Amino acid sequence: MAGSGLLWLALTSCILTLASTSQHSDRIPRAAISHVQELSCGDPDTPEADDCFDPCENYTELDEPSRGTNSKERIEACDDHLSGWYRFQSDGGITLLEECIPMFKCHTDAPLWLNGAHPKLGEGIVSRTVCAHWVENCCFWEYEAEVKACLDYSRYPDDPDLFYVYQLEPTTNCNLRYCTDRNSTAIMCRYPECRSVERCSYRNKEWSCRCRKKYNDSEIQSLQPILQCGASEITLTIDTCLLGGLEIEELIGSLTNGKAVDIEPGSDTYSRNVIIPFDSFDYPDTTKNDAVYKDTITFKSTETESILLQVNFDCTYPLDYEVSPPNVLKPLVSPWIISVSGEGKFNVVMGFYDEDFKKPIEDDVIELPVDSIVYVKAKLKEGDRGHFKTVLRNCYATADIYPVDYPLIKDRSAQKEKVLMEQPSAKRRRQI
Repeated sequence: MAGSGLLWLALTSCILTLASTSQHSDRIPRAAISHVQELSCGDPDTPEADDCFDPCENYTELDEPSRGTNSKERIEACDDHLSGWYRFQSDGGITLLEECIPMFKCHTDAPLWLNGAHPKLGEGIVSRTVCAHWVENCCFWEYEAEVKACLDYSRYPDDPDLFYVYQLEPTTNCNLRYCTDRNSTAIMCRYPECRSVERCSYRNKEWSCRCRKKYNDSEIQSLQPILQCGASEITLTIDTCLLGGLEIEELIGSLTNGKAVDIEPGSDTYSRNVIIPFDSFDYPDTTKNDAVYKDTITFKSTETESILLQVNFDCTYPLDYEVSPPNVLKPLVSPWIISVSGEGKFNVVMGFYDEDFKKPIEDDVIELPVDSIVYVKAKLKEGDRGHFKTVLRNCYATADIYPVDYPLIKDRSAQKEKVLMEQPSAKRRRQI
């Protein structure tokens, strides 16, 4: 009998080696990671002796989020039908909980929990007790279970996912149900890791970071939209979690006047840029010195047309600017340089032109006789040209030798006999 036992062990060892090689032959070679899988075989001298299989490769997936400890709804679910090896794969968790669970959690009356630690990788199949909590007794009913740690190479061959398979038996009483740890899902989202406003979620057989439904005050503050008051348009950057995590094609946005706004991808996967050109406004609010673009954007779902978010915004632009031409005048006799300096948000430019004000003179230094006629033009290069025109309110000539300003135009009035002002279009528009 001793010799027979040794022969059976040797034969089993040979079968296991061949089976393991066959199962992993189509995978990417892994030099840095090695793990000997333990197979479950039938008892010697029985018809099942040659039935060897790896539970890491032979299991039934349970995608049931209601098994999570966060499920509080009273539903009488029961596991009196389960029998075999299972892998938990859902938002509710991927492992059995290792602590006593309050009654009426996980969509059942008496939740089942694992009374013992999960095995480490390489420990093979271990036996554990599963307890059911009922009438203030954390182990009112007991069941036997087998557990094994496994590796899943399908997503990240160089950094495989750790998961567990469980051999579960049907419950003899109802309502009892195996309960999973909601927090165990975080390890499934590593590239990239989820942000604080997201959770690792299992949808359509894939793990990904999805927006949570509720946020605390600090998280809401981190989701504040970013407003950019640009020279040619207004841009609002919004986190997708404020928009229900919907894709661009699932969203519509509009101003209070009904005009739609463009929604574009942001600089990262979790942001959206809302582009608002100036002609989207009927007319900005104006004061003596400023123009204010103020409105509310309403975002809706294209499917349900329900309101997801409303954002109030306003951008203020000054109406007076000081600018300088990029080039200077250099008279042949008297070296005067005319310049005007300043700053602003609209892009206003100034330059020297021909007598028709069509062709700019782009030379860095312009040399011309002292008595020459000079044509100067200021224009709004970037800004709300639909509502505003540009005029010269004040214009000075400045010598680079003596810091003295020579007024040519003051308060829109010519200060010299040889200075002639030409107004912009005759259309009634507010003038800068």
